[in-house]
Amino acid sequence: MKTIRLTRRKRAKVSDEDYQWLRQWKWHSLGCWTKKRNRLKTWYAVRNVYDPETQKAHKGYMHKEIANRMGLALERIEHRDKDGLNNQRENLRPATHSQVIQNQRKRPRCASRFKGVWQDRSRWRAGITQAGRKRSLGSFLCEEDAAQAYNQAARKLFGDHARLNPVPPQ
Repeated sequence: MKTIRLTRRKRAKVSDEDYQWLRQWKWHSLGCWTKKRNRLKTWYAVRNVYDPETQKAHKGYMHKEIANRMGLALERIEHRDKDGLNNQRENLRPATHSQVIQNQRKRPRCASRFKGVWQDRSRWRAGITQAGRKRSLGSFLCEEDAAQAYNQAARKLFGDHARLNPVPPQ
């Protein structure tokens, strides 16, 4: 693993076999903002790409350049660890839109510490959404039990793309 310097004191991690090839361009860092809370969410390594047909420049993302070189489908490329600057080959994978959503973090400002869990009066409820359909996983006395129920359903439905809650197994 090697790193490529970017602007704003950022560094992109890349695999050894891609390092020399990527060094032919000047890369800079780009922060993506959340729309609702207007705060920085993720950093990416990008470069300016000039299109002679349209005579305009557009952004070329490092992870998409590497995925193209690897022969992966370019519809969506996901970072397994959700770090937009970790562009090592083993951290990149093709994903559909729904798979990207399945691997999202827990939403902030929720009553629960866990993804897929919320409080309903004095009990904890668990639920999961797949292909736009919400499924209830039950009602629990303990928040950790509800999180465990979410983890079991996520493993079954989403497989490798599931983002699991950090709860100890029972």
